Amino acid sequence: PPPPPPPPPPQVALFRAAARSDFPTLLQLLPTSTPSINTNHDSQQTVLHHLIAAQFQRLTYGTSSNKQCKAYTKFLKKILRKRYVDPSMYCPLVDAVHYRLSSTVKILINALNITQLQACLAEPNIFGEHVLHVASKSKASGFARHFLTGKTHSKRINRELGVSSEGVHGARGRGATGGAKGNQENTKDTASFGALNHRQTVHSVDLSVLLAAGEQAYRGTGRNLSDWLLAPNVWGETPMMVGCRSGRVDVVEKLRAASHPGRNPGGAFETVFRMTCMHVAAARGHAR
Repeated sequence: PPPPPPPPPPQVALFRAAARSDFPTLLQLLPTSTPSINTNHDSQQTVLHHLIAAQFQRLTYGTSSNKQCKAYTKFLKKILRKRYVDPSMYCPLVDAVHYRLSSTVKILINALNITQLQACLAEPNIFGEHVLHVASKSKASGFARHFLTGKTHSKRINRELGVSSEGVHGARGRGATGGAKGNQENTKDTASFGALNHRQTVHSVDLSVLLAAGEQAYRGTGRNLSDWLLAPNVWGETPMMVGCRSGRVDVVEKLRAASHPGRNPGGAFETVFRMTCMHVAAARGHAR
């Protein structure tokens, strides 16, 4: 008989286990792994990035249960407590915010020390966007496939996603403008993209948590919190502009409340068309 295939390299085995949410295998591999094994510098991902993405996929396709959610949360807390992985490496917090996994966001923030938190909150991606830009975007980016299926989920899973269960069911059939009758293409089992962004559907839990973390990270450092709130991306857009572009009234309100009285987060200009937040909102047809 032919010889058995060689075992996969340690990093491949580790990332495969994370992608399958295979917690027992990960608990066997992680204690003896090194940073060079659990981190892929080419893709700028660690085992945490794969683990978070796998959990989002499970929630998206309805293959996660209350038991699995509890096991995921317990496992994540354990590997962070034992320092098997570095929670600040390539800032998996951004991925958790992008996927709108509210419980994961809180767990990661609690695992970071102040120095790591400062670096992670301000770490830009290739577009110059940090975690506040991501949190200010359309909520539909993380929820579209999840709720367009028309599935119902337990309170625990909705809580993990930062979702109001009542708002989700109330949004089904609501049109893109949030009206009572909705668009003709909506059915009783689907929600439009506009409905997914309705403020009764999804709360800005992640943004509130990040702003509280920012206040904690910048307190006593001599750095102004508004510098973080006003940081532009490569197009000159501040997080508030991103919220205006997406029609996120809740984002605009929270960022205004968090800003220094002498700094106007809505008065900055993006660099492409020299537009302010009001210009961006009006150009996108957001009247509020």
